[in-house]
Amino acid sequence: MSGASLYGVDLSSADLRGAILIDTDLIGARVERTRFGQTADFSRDLRRDLRQRGAILEE
Repeated sequence: MSGASLYGVDLSSADLRGAILIDTDLIGARVERTRFGQTADFSRDLRRDLRQRGAILEE
């Protein structure tokens, strides 16, 4: 999914640990209970936004 725009996509409860998400646009995606693995490539603002929208981030 690297470089993809996921605007409007429902990723709720998806397990994305191990997914390569470099340059992936997650703005507008539904991420409640979505599990993300390594998030070092995510900006601090994106990590905060995802958490506020209910995502589970592993550090």
